Amino acid sequence: MLKPKALAKVLEQTNTNGVRNTVLLNSEGSLLAFAGEDDRDAKVRAAISSSIWLSYEKAGKQFAPPGHMTQMILPCMDGSVVINRVPGGLLCLFAGKGVGLGMLRLKADKMAAHLEEPLKKLGT
Repeated sequence: MLKPKALAKVLEQTNTNGVRNTVLLNSEGSLLAFAGEDDRDAKVRAAISSSIWLSYEKAGKQFAPPGHMTQMILPCMDGSVVINRVPGGLLCLFAGKGVGLGMLRLKADKMAAHLEEPLKKLGT
């Protein structure tokens, strides 16, 4: 069983050095867990991230097999977003302008790897 409070504490570990929010959502785009500043927009961020991911994935089907896309980095007006595929959903990190894309990507990759086994167990 998924424990949202425990999961939020795990996600909170990435919220350092300019990373403001970390969001975990299921494959339908529903919010599973959130950690960070300003949680009133978490559901909106989850829905937008999921929509962007699905749009790119759908458009990319003509170039690569389904499931081939594993990460997306998006520049935004007030920073950057990295979206990683995880078992059963997406992991999104939202960062301010001062955060380097390499560091943001590394944090997303490490957190996705950390969550992979527990999320796989949920899917079975």
